[in-house]
Amino acid sequence: MLTHKLTQREQELLVITMEECCELAMVCSKLLRFGKEEQHLNNLLQEAADVTVMINLLSDYKLVSHIERLEKMFDKQDKLKKWSDVL
Repeated sequence: MLTHKLTQREQELLVITMEECCELAMVCSKLLRFGKEEQHLNNLLQEAADVTVMINLLSDYKLVSHIERLEKMFDKQDKLKKWSDVL
């Protein structure tokens, strides 16, 4: 059980982060359904930027570590190289 409760601002940050991630997922779905139409690509750019802002705020609020996040990013890249053709 967690012994440290989240502040109201941390809770709000997490809710907004969830919402932004959902919006990014929806834009990805639209691209899969309708192709690389300019509007969908613009929406992808906007939502990817929004999620990036929220991830940076998670670091600012010390909910995730910037250094550990970078390490996890490299771990993910290694997995993608092994299991996917995207890299």
